[in-house]
Amino acid sequence: MNTYNKLQKKFLIWILIEVVITFALLVFLLFLPIEFNVLMPILFVVLLIGLILSLVLKSKFDYYNFLYRHSALFENLAPAVETNQIILSQAWFEMLKKEKYQLYKSYGGYSIYYKIDNGPNNKRAFKTLYIVVAIADNSLSFENEIIEKSINKLEMHLYKNAKYSQRIIYQFKSDKKFTQELAKSTNMVLFARNHKQNIVLINVYHFLDDHVAYFVHSTTNPPTPYYDFASKHLIDLLHK
Repeated sequence: MNTYNKLQKKFLIWILIEVVITFALLVFLLFLPIEFNVLMPILFVVLLIGLILSLVLKSKFDYYNFLYRHSALFENLAPAVETNQIILSQAWFEMLKKEKYQLYKSYGGYSIYYKIDNGPNNKRAFKTLYIVVAIADNSLSFENEIIEKSINKLEMHLYKNAKYSQRIIYQFKSDKKFTQELAKSTNMVLFARNHKQNIVLINVYHFLDDHVAYFVHSTTNPPTPYYDFASKHLIDLLHK
């Protein structure tokens, strides 16, 4: 984790240095006794080179920033959450409906529910699409491409009439007893931010005999504020 932290700081410093050098070079060129029609192409080339370097360095910074947040999350995992719910039962689906989730489609091995509601606050910018994928067929992995395509179809279905800018996806599976192998299957989480839009994916494994639901979250080192909000919202859902 410390290695990734050092690397992201290094690339941040390089970005700042590159911006300062580009700005200083532009100012220097402006004060040279060069004709305007000659100066403009030179300034354009300098700006273009500076922009390309900034984008390359920014992509490196984002990459190591993600790795740092990811490693911090997994080094500070919270325990499984106790729940008296029987996930994937008829009573559980009724609870989802009471929480304003609507059934989009049932595909046999899995079904998809959704709702559009407020996020961390009531502002329009935080209007969130909540998706619950209930996977009844345990032979289907959390990373199943068919499920991913079904989620994309849901978004296409909502595209024209629904207004939201944030996305939280919960995928649920259930089994009798806790095992490390099943717990590790939830590890492929997602937390991404593009400008003001967030997307979070959390996989949840319910263990019926142990009365717990396991998913990747941290109370001390959540990777992003929206992942923290999604985790707390999920815990509230598990305690309904």
